[in-house]
Amino acid sequence: MRPNSGIAAPSGEIRVEAGTTELDWELELGVVIGRRARHVGREEAGNYVAAFLILNDVTDRSLIYRKDFPGADWLRGKGMPDSMPAGPYLVPASVIGEIAALRLRLSVNGEVMQDELAGDMILDVPRLIEYLSSRVELRPGDVIATGTPAGTGAERGRFLRDGDVIKAEIDGLGCQTSRIVFGPESGLGDRP
Repeated sequence: MRPNSGIAAPSGEIRVEAGTTELDWELELGVVIGRRARHVGREEAGNYVAAFLILNDVTDRSLIYRKDFPGADWLRGKGMPDSMPAGPYLVPASVIGEIAALRLRLSVNGEVMQDELAGDMILDVPRLIEYLSSRVELRPGDVIATGTPAGTGAERGRFLRDGDVIKAEIDGLGCQTSRIVFGPESGLGDRP
């Protein structure tokens, strides 16, 4: 779950607090629900999708697992304001061919970090919709983030630094370019 304040323009600066040491990228396919969905089977799941878009779920992993918080504090690690670039386009599902064939690619400073087909992800879009709609009612405008392909900074032992440029793209959905800026005006407030 990410608050609406986390949504950012598809290109521009992502401002984070100076001293952040585990800032990570997570390219994800955004799935926009077009009609109410409850207990939807995999076979019908595509009928409930209105559109797709690119999401880069930038995460501060140092805020997720902490000594002062039991378990994982995903909200804090993903709750930074203006830290999830979305777009640049909201592409109608009707113009996207086979979802599984969409290629997701992300590079940092020109080095490819993630490159995978949507169909190779652990949970494909129909399975996500089937699972989520069995637990909650999905409504028009809800956005599902599919999860990220292999190749995150946590896996590579390489996190984002001040000045890094991230290029995220998904076939048919466009491209976004963001620059990481460390500074005091991140909106995070006091760190734990």
